[in-house]
Amino acid sequence: MPIENVLLSVDDKEKAFNLQALFENSPSPVLISDLSQRIVFTNPAADRFFRTGTTKLIGSSIRTLFSTTELTEYTEQTEDNQTNWNSVIQTPMRFSARTISEQLNCEIQQSPIRNCAGSVEYILFVVLQILGKPGMEQTLKALQRITSSRDLTFEQRVEKILSLGVGHFGLPIACLSRVEGKLYTVMHVIDPKHQVQPDMTFDLADTYCDRVMKADKAVGYHHFSQSHSKSHTCFHHFGLEAYIGAPIYVDGTRFGTITFSSPEPTTAFEPTDLEVIELFASWIGHEIAREGDINSLERAQHELERLASEDPLTRLLNRRSIERWFKTESARAARYKLTMSAGLLDIDNFKKINDSLGHDAGDRVLVELASLCRHELRETDAVARWGGEELLFLFNHTSKDEAETVLSRIASHFRELDLGDEVSSQEFTFSAGIVPVRPAETLTAVVSRADSALYTAKRAGKNRIVRAE
Repeated sequence: MPIENVLLSVDDKEKAFNLQALFENSPSPVLISDLSQRIVFTNPAADRFFRTGTTKLIGSSIRTLFSTTELTEYTEQTEDNQTNWNSVIQTPMRFSARTISEQLNCEIQQSPIRNCAGSVEYILFVVLQILGKPGMEQTLKALQRITSSRDLTFEQRVEKILSLGVGHFGLPIACLSRVEGKLYTVMHVIDPKHQVQPDMTFDLADTYCDRVMKADKAVGYHHFSQSHSKSHTCFHHFGLEAYIGAPIYVDGTRFGTITFSSPEPTTAFEPTDLEVIELFASWIGHEIAREGDINSLERAQHELERLASEDPLTRLLNRRSIERWFKTESARAARYKLTMSAGLLDIDNFKKINDSLGHDAGDRVLVELASLCRHELRETDAVARWGGEELLFLFNHTSKDEAETVLSRIASHFRELDLGDEVSSQEFTFSAGIVPVRPAETLTAVVSRADSALYTAKRAGKNRIVRAE
């Protein structure tokens, strides 16, 4: 007999209608099964509670939800045993629709539904009370594992924390945001429909997070359209029925929010839910602060390495760095029979520049020349301040002719260098010597031959480039 007919057969049609209306409006989840314990009816509260549409529960066994041996199966013997009916059972309930691999402890009541002849046709199940979440401990343990792992990057830890929250709260959308004034920026997000993406920005007032920021504590809405805030802009734009969020603090300063949401309503959030998301927010805040500390340390380390490898004035490589570079690249060139050239450059009349214009002007000339060199060289080449006004060039996969072309371009730009009115009439030039790098040759030997070519250029009148073998 269809469930509608059974309900209509109780006393009279009008009372039967009231009984069904009671189920429809009951705040408690109500399910009705046939005698084989196949679900034939769920009320809206049950659909929300189990976070699934009616069609997904109808036809399934009641035991897929309630994992207990105390559920009574109808027999002629149990019909006479009234203690088996109308009893309250404390049972763990499989609740994978709301949480991933988690069970909730609950109390359920089962009662028979009889037809006009007095025979049991269906069984009524009412979820009376949620007693606790055994999965809470597992969630906290998982959170501890994530945040203490040294194998995960910051991005991976945040992703796993958000995924953990999606599972714990049973809400599919997770978002970590940065809030600056009235600007809400998405930093990390999990959205199955990909409607929200990282780096998207919104007016804070158009998000539920404005409630979190105003409250300065965790806030939750389990059925937004039934709340006093249903006129909120975010609900009209995104239709999110369920939402829970908390503010994130980093080193005592409010940073943003962590939120979980769903377009479907859920069961009312408990105080423990608000505590959990505040714990998530606290851990995220620690992770952001730790990442900032790590980044600061890395920047400091990189700066120390840079200072140790660069000339402080020109920010070109220093001697030690270009010696290491040469050792690596010359070995590679010898192994693969690649051409490599070197050049030694010396600014003409540099002492006169210092004496007539001052050492500050001389430093400016060196800095500008270094900038010209960086602009003209490839990433595969190297240039260092070798000493005083001398620069050493090493050209990878480059012949003497090609190296001369590069230095000629630099010389042309150098002659046009304008350092201001006080030195506007000064023309800046340099002399250079270029040599090929021989297999197994030391840098000392290479520089010695380049220096001889440079000396030849100076003796020939300066302002020129000399090649040598």
